[in-house]
Amino acid sequence: MLQISTFTTSAFLVEPVLKVSEHNLNFISDGDFKELNISSTNNWAVNHIASWCKIVEKSRNYLKIWCEPNGKTVSRSGELTITSSDKEVVVHLHQDPGKEKRGHVYFRTD
Repeated sequence: MLQISTFTTSAFLVEPVLKVSEHNLNFISDGDFKELNISSTNNWAVNHIASWCKIVEKSRNYLKIWCEPNGKTVSRSGELTITSSDKEVVVHLHQDPGKEKRGHVYFRTD
């Protein structure tokens, strides 16, 4: 007797994933680059970044960020927001205070 087995398959729903390698990035005052690894089951996008930072390189799993020099003598903070599907990740950005610029005083000696 020949026995025939029937298998059924069902689609597995995968919960969307969005993870970053760091949730806090600290930049030196002179200007600095930082790298962020991103793991996601779907395409992702940067929706917001602090005005003093720029994305200089992006790939499927990687982001390189440049923060310009801090010309003020106080530290500054901001955020980078990444979204994918219904997931959102916020990375906190912090930059050290800039160095105080001292002016020169010139005296005429004539």
